[in-house]
Formats: sequence, C-alpha cells, structure tokens
Amino acid sequence: MDNKQTVVKPRNPVSTDILKEQIHQLDLAGFDRVIGLGGVQYRNRIAESFDEYQIELLFPFANCLGIGDMQRAVKRAIGKNSSHSE
Repeated sequence: MDNKQTVVKPRNPVSTDILKEQIHQLDLAGFDRVIGLGGVQYRNRIAESFDEYQIELLFPFANCLGIGDMQRAVKRAIGKNSSHSE
C-alpha cells in the first residue's frame, strides 16, 4: 500500500459573513492575537474577516502542504513541550 498525501479542497469554505458574525458573537476583536488553523482558503477568509481590526493573526500551519503535515507539526510540538509540562 502506498503512502500518499491528499489535499482536499472544500467546495464551499466558510463565508466571511459567517466569520464576521462569529468575531462579533465571541468578542474575538477584543484579543490582541488570533491563531487560525486551516488550509489556505480558510486562512484567506480569516484574514479578510479580521481586516478591519488591529489584531495579530498567526497561522502556524501556513507552510504545511496538507492535513498530514499539520498532524505531524502538532505531534512535533507536543513532543517538544511534553517535557516542560511536568
């Protein structure tokens, strides 16, 4: 069996209107920094939704090619920090 990485592109990523509504409902504009997790389409929508706010947006998975890369990045981060949490 071959190991393959597949990138799934959603047909209808969440709209900026929905994200803006969530920003308002969850008072996310009150934070200095927001961390966005997701693929490039979702990152673009997040950036558009927060455009009117002076908030630092961080996308730790921006250089990942797909969900497999994202999962490996999370596992590496957990492994690096597990010795510090005790």
